Amino acid sequence: MQPNIKQNKCIALEGHTNTPICEKCIERQLEDWLKRRKPRLIPSLRKKARAFFTQSKYSSHIICALCHKHMNVCDFCFRQYIKKWIGGSYPKLLAEFRLFFDFR
Repeated sequence: MQPNIKQNKCIALEGHTNTPICEKCIERQLEDWLKRRKPRLIPSLRKKARAFFTQSKYSSHIICALCHKHMNVCDFCFRQYIKKWIGGSYPKLLAEFRLFFDFR
């Protein structure tokens, strides 16, 4: 069952999103960061992102501020998913990840 979608509401959290940046744009930013830090992790990031995208099949009315496409979930949900992966698998990168991507 698809959740009720309203403007600037995350379909996963069903809450307001202040930073409408889609998961694809965040993925590109993460790849740019990993190119400088640990390029060998980029294929793993892509695999994790594909797994996340497969789980989020709904489309919302929220438009990404960067690419202007409809978003599936808010950037917070995607960043939290990636933060769990980084923290569990690559804890030495977690502090820097938080610095660049864990804004609220």
